[in-house]
Amino acid sequence: MEEIPRTPPNQDPDAAADFLEAVLFGSAAEDGFDQATVDLSADLPLVEGYRLIRLLGEGGFGMVYLAEQRVPIRRRVAMKVLRPGTTTRELLARFEQERQALALMNHPHIAKIYDAGETEDGRPFITMELVEGRTIDRHAEKISLPDKVMLMRDVSRAVAHAHHKGVIHRDLKPSNILIAESVEGRGEPRVIDFGIAKALDGPLSAQVMFTQIRQVVGTPGYMSPERQHTSQISHIADTRADVFALGAILWELLTGRTPLQRADNGGTQIILPELKSVPAELRWITEKATDADMERRYPDAGGLADELDNYLLGLPLKAAPKSTRYVLHKWTQRHRTATAAVMIMALTLMVSAWVLVRNYTRLEGALSQTRESQTASQRTLSHVDYLLGLDHEKGDPVRAMAHWARALTNDPANEAARGMLASTLENASYFRPIGSPVSLPSGELRHLVISAEGRWAAMIWGEGERETLARVQRGSTKVELHPIPADGRMKMLAISMNGHVALAGAQGPVGLMGPGGSWEASETTIPGQRALIWTPEEKLWCLGFQSVSLMDEHGKDVETPTVWPEQITCWDATDSGGFLGLGFESGSILVLDGLGLVPDRRTGLYPAPVMSLTLSEDGTGMAASWPDGRVWLSDKTGEEWSFRTEGVLDLQFLPRGDSLLVRGPEKLGIWNLSQRKPILMEAVSHPLRDVIAMDEGHLLYLPTFGEAQLHAIDGEKTWMKLPGFQGRLSCATALQGSAMVLIEEDSRTLEWLAWQGHQATPSVRETSRSWATMRCVKHKLLGLDREGNVFQHDGKWNMKTLWNALQGPVRLGAMDAEGKTVLADVPWSQQLLTVQQGQPPLMRDWGVDRPSCLTLSADGSLAALGYPGGAIQIWDLKNNAQLVSRNWQRGPILSVAFVTQGQLALATGSQVILWHWPSAKQFVIPHEVQDGCVAMAADTKGNRLALATASGTVYVISTQTGLRISTQWEGSPKVAGLCWNEEGSGLWCVSHQGHLFQRRVPATLGKSSSEVERYLGVRLDGQGNLVRRRDGLFNP
Repeated sequence: MEEIPRTPPNQDPDAAADFLEAVLFGSAAEDGFDQATVDLSADLPLVEGYRLIRLLGEGGFGMVYLAEQRVPIRRRVAMKVLRPGTTTRELLARFEQERQALALMNHPHIAKIYDAGETEDGRPFITMELVEGRTIDRHAEKISLPDKVMLMRDVSRAVAHAHHKGVIHRDLKPSNILIAESVEGRGEPRVIDFGIAKALDGPLSAQVMFTQIRQVVGTPGYMSPERQHTSQISHIADTRADVFALGAILWELLTGRTPLQRADNGGTQIILPELKSVPAELRWITEKATDADMERRYPDAGGLADELDNYLLGLPLKAAPKSTRYVLHKWTQRHRTATAAVMIMALTLMVSAWVLVRNYTRLEGALSQTRESQTASQRTLSHVDYLLGLDHEKGDPVRAMAHWARALTNDPANEAARGMLASTLENASYFRPIGSPVSLPSGELRHLVISAEGRWAAMIWGEGERETLARVQRGSTKVELHPIPADGRMKMLAISMNGHVALAGAQGPVGLMGPGGSWEASETTIPGQRALIWTPEEKLWCLGFQSVSLMDEHGKDVETPTVWPEQITCWDATDSGGFLGLGFESGSILVLDGLGLVPDRRTGLYPAPVMSLTLSEDGTGMAASWPDGRVWLSDKTGEEWSFRTEGVLDLQFLPRGDSLLVRGPEKLGIWNLSQRKPILMEAVSHPLRDVIAMDEGHLLYLPTFGEAQLHAIDGEKTWMKLPGFQGRLSCATALQGSAMVLIEEDSRTLEWLAWQGHQATPSVRETSRSWATMRCVKHKLLGLDREGNVFQHDGKWNMKTLWNALQGPVRLGAMDAEGKTVLADVPWSQQLLTVQQGQPPLMRDWGVDRPSCLTLSADGSLAALGYPGGAIQIWDLKNNAQLVSRNWQRGPILSVAFVTQGQLALATGSQVILWHWPSAKQFVIPHEVQDGCVAMAADTKGNRLALATASGTVYVISTQTGLRISTQWEGSPKVAGLCWNEEGSGLWCVSHQGHLFQRRVPATLGKSSSEVERYLGVRLDGQGNLVRRRDGLFNP
């Protein structure tokens, strides 16, 4: 151990640095320090909670004492205290730096800091672990080579911990590494003295750093070349400087001396003398750790520790020369028995070449098996995500699509996930981003509004009484910030389609700001201001208790403000702001537009104040409520009607205008205006700030407290959160809920979202035909009606009879793909009829029972019949010969369809079976049809099979895997027949009543899994949580 300097105070800075670099702990006697010579009569400093026992050592600027800590626990510690009168700014900063460095770390091989503070006379102190032992170089003199390597491995791990905490030691040397005896008798290293440590990402202390005392810090022999020859020492030092010092210490433990450093053409040459006592691998490790070029060293102490571990375990080294022979040598050292066995076998059998070839083949097989195992694991994970997506399909389609996107990432060949993703993207209702996310300023969000067309958003942020207006345009990431030049808090805020902003407080003029950012004030102040509403013509309604003013974007009155003798009790404006409805305390209603009064004024409807009011978007329809629960409606034709319900808080027309949302304090209902009756009534379990109709099937609930939620208006009343958003949310909507600006307040992020709404029920056309079966050929839809006529639908909803096949009525019917061959079961005959166009019907005596279902192959040469008893027959029409018959004994055959000429799909009970009838092979579809399959149709390639259930659900499965590959369409008319269009992009569906409609089935996804995540704005993290992905595809 180095002698502790005894330079008196107030000497040169180098002496101060020497003291702070001295070793504080260890055996004094062993280091040549005679404790008997210490002046024990010197006054010991007083430190609350400690009893100082004796002085362990001192320097010109500080003292180290053996002390006993009394509270909260009793133990012996080492206490480092600055000498009286030496508390200069530089030394205090150095002292604080060491405290901060030690406080960051918690590692068994780093001396622990216990406490820090000031003595009663104001001097700073540190109490640390008392380490009794020797320095590492002296300890290494008595241990074996492997033990030396293990010691350096442990020291490197300790320094790596410091690196991980962002601290570089910068003065690693043997005297700063003490070896304490462990319980097991094995030396345990302790790294000490972080007095000149440096933070990787900034200063450890806000005070002056030690490098102000002198430029070069560290100990020659252990300092890296770049630190000795660089004027900007504090900037060049990084973890590799400590790696150099560790390498120098390792070499000193191995050889007794540090590496030589010699100037060489402006650089530095590191010389390690050749010594036979040093194994070559340890020399390679030292050469790499002490390389003069810092870029070629280990990147940090952890890398050096891993390399020493590799040496101890007999593994190949990174520092070793790139040599196959070396790698094989290391392998044979670790597998001596296996190597000997191979050599003995080779010598005995004299077929060493054959053994090598055989081993190589086995190795290739093992690698191939490993690759196959990895592929199988990826496929398993992909299938799990596919199933998880099905679990969330109905309640949370965005989460479901995120699972399917991840399934494709793990296995791009997962066609089931691909099909579900493509179908759900096109058919589900969900929010997706349509603009770049925006980072927002600090403060309290007090108001948020969106323009009528969803292109601008405005906010008011406040800090105390100061308020700032923020304005942002969709597609931009820049937020305009404008201090509000008015006293008091703003109560109203509105933004126009061109970005004009209007705001106002409880009293005073309206403040207006144009696109350029300049403020103007209105020339008129409306008493009791209550609302600001922009019109499509960039005019502003200002609504008071008894008056309304219409002004331009500069605050000039367009016309004289209108004042009424009675109070306005409620109001409503259309989303565009084109119409403003007013309800008065007398019970009358008035509608205004941007030009003034609409002539139609409803007066004295009920002699009580109007409590709530709503207008249709075109201003022709309106609804109002009164305190007694009476709701009055008037449609665009002028027809009026009313109903009563419990208290009404708010009224709102749904987007298509054929339903009315009625919200009360405890209940919420939706009334169908054409049927004049409620179609949904449910209790409200928590206070709602607003309810917004996103489309005919979804409501957005904005509670007074808590998170916004989407409510699907269906039989199961499905709830789902806004996808991936966390914490407090604020939002504003436009275009009747189809556009939204949403702020995640905790992350201070604004996002633009669009509602991707899809109709739950497709466009249905009534036809004059009662369909028995259908086919699609050459972009034309062919049908067989119950009267026996083959007809054509030309795509324009025109039905043209092509030919009469037989005399009806038809109980069951089937056609070939061209519509030229018909198979029918008629009630007036026990036999089946087959008819080819232009030829007379043929009677087919194929059985005594009537079939429950039947079908023809695409070319019309084969007929398949299913029976109530569970039997299936396949007949050759040309030869009138039965090809195969089988009784499945699983209940009635509900439906049959040819997938290919040799494969038949049959539905029985809750199962669908794919049967290759020539070979009798069968495949049971794993997806169960709970309520029975009533119709099936395969696409032209036989890859996909569409199913329609008795409850009206339609979906598609893969004939290769049996997995579902499309969304489940529900709520449509119950389907009696199905057929694919020729492109395979959609299904024609017909009901028993002759209602005809289409369902689109996307043939391809058209996006990668990553692009789907960006399109949706979400992804799944490693824990399966849905998180926002804010690098989206922001196409509108």
